[in-house]
Amino acid sequence: MDRKDEIIKLRITKKDKLLLRYLSSRANMNVSEYLSMLIDTSLRPIKDKLRNGELSYADIETYINNKLQFREFFGK
Repeated sequence: MDRKDEIIKLRITKKDKLLLRYLSSRANMNVSEYLSMLIDTSLRPIKDKLRNGELSYADIETYINNKLQFREFFGK
């Protein structure tokens, strides 16, 4: 099992935080657990592609680096 040692800071409005607290409470989770569940759900398809060899972490890094270089060059 991979260690969870990365932290993401996110700024949201008070109203959105209230909505997250409401949704997480309805799911019998705290906000952190609820957001982790949402992230895991959204990452599952790409993790399946990684497991099946359709994609590699190197492919992902290359894609991200190309996007960053494009932004720096074209300012977009």
